[in-house]
Amino acid sequence: MEKRRAVFYIFFAFVIGLLIPFLISGTGVNEKTTQSLIFQVQSLIEKNYVEEVDDKEIIYGALKGMLNSLDSNSGFLTPEQNQEMKSDLQGEFGGIGIHFTIQDGIFTVISPIEDTPAEKVGLKPNDKIIKIDGIDTKDMTTDDGIKLMRGEPGTKIVLTIYREGEPDYIDFTIIRDIIKIKSVKYELVDENIGYLRITDFKAKTGQEVRDAMVEFEKQKVKGIVLDLRYNPGGYLSSAVDVSDLFLSGGKMIVSVKGREKVSLREYYSTNMDKFIEQPMVILVNIGSASASEIVAAALRDNKRAILVGEKSFGKGSVQNVFNLADGSAARITIAKYYTPSGICIHGVGIEPDVKVESYYISREDSTKLRTIEEKQILQNYIKDHEELFKNKYKNDSSFKDVKGGFDKNEFETFLLDPENIYKLIQKLKEQDLEIEFGLLKRELAKEIRIYLDGENKYKILEPETDLQLTQAISIVRSMLILNDGK
Repeated sequence: MEKRRAVFYIFFAFVIGLLIPFLISGTGVNEKTTQSLIFQVQSLIEKNYVEEVDDKEIIYGALKGMLNSLDSNSGFLTPEQNQEMKSDLQGEFGGIGIHFTIQDGIFTVISPIEDTPAEKVGLKPNDKIIKIDGIDTKDMTTDDGIKLMRGEPGTKIVLTIYREGEPDYIDFTIIRDIIKIKSVKYELVDENIGYLRITDFKAKTGQEVRDAMVEFEKQKVKGIVLDLRYNPGGYLSSAVDVSDLFLSGGKMIVSVKGREKVSLREYYSTNMDKFIEQPMVILVNIGSASASEIVAAALRDNKRAILVGEKSFGKGSVQNVFNLADGSAARITIAKYYTPSGICIHGVGIEPDVKVESYYISREDSTKLRTIEEKQILQNYIKDHEELFKNKYKNDSSFKDVKGGFDKNEFETFLLDPENIYKLIQKLKEQDLEIEFGLLKRELAKEIRIYLDGENKYKILEPETDLQLTQAISIVRSMLILNDGK
């Protein structure tokens, strides 16, 4: 017991020495008194508590309490949680695939990660997680929530969600999977506009974006749509790297201010090779937070890009992770960041230059869509109309069989003909599955592309059904026309 207590004191003294400056500054309580109180309580627990307790659990509990009292983004990581965080940064872990934070004391989804179980079941930004497997999340820490949601691939978890506009809580049953996070995706919108999507900011995101831009230059891309929607953030350094790629030298990117004046850090663009000529539009929404907001503000404030979409999330604080002696870690908010225009957007968010609302799906329509998918109604509609399409054009000498490579655009136009869609709506109505015309058309367009090109070739772009992306492309095209006229 004495040996164990000695080890406990050594470790605890190390941790307290690290955290005391954050906890007692300006409170009038000196370090000696604080440590005395902590050790006194620990001794009382050891001698008087009804059951024998593990010293490690006591210290971990104390550390959680200290760090959680600072703000919702500070916290304590056990060795296991610390390792999980490092796995996240490497881009692979077992879980459901969401980024979330604590907002007003409630677990709030920032965004589901693309192509993960959370996205597939329909979780959305700003959903409130009320329960995890029946356990109330009230007073639960972020780390506790992560621990409950992580797990072996193939295992089940139930999240109880409050969604604004819905009368009742919604239970989402999710099957955990290996979560592989892809940081950067890119492709052409048309022959001269490139679409670049950043899902989050990892250590190598800046280099990945640079590689994408080099490819765009080879393809003679003249304009860029940078999609930061549902991007929850990541490394500050990566946000600076990405911003730097699109700015000429000497431009303010972001300033970081801590408690002391000496902690002020300012980040400016360098004079390295740049991608500064192409007109650019940036897409943002409620799922855009932290590092993605840094990039959006830096490029907008420096008149390098136009913002399109919805107001961003509003996370303007910076956390640092301090590794501790046994592999655990303390995550502490060390500063807030400010945009080039001098604004701290924490809790406020960034308003876009051009506001375009996203498509809203009600709980009722969401339920109907799941039933439609389960019954493969849209897939059957496509297959049935394939024969109708062949019969309609069979006397056309230029016609080729569907599997032989006929004009896919003509077939898609035929499938999306309003007359055919209204007939489909009537059939859905007979099964009590009627949904709004525009929503049905959007879902049908997605299934058509999958049917024609295959699941693996299904594009990340949906400009036909994505109103925000459509507006962004239109603005870039207008900017290119203006540039050509100069």
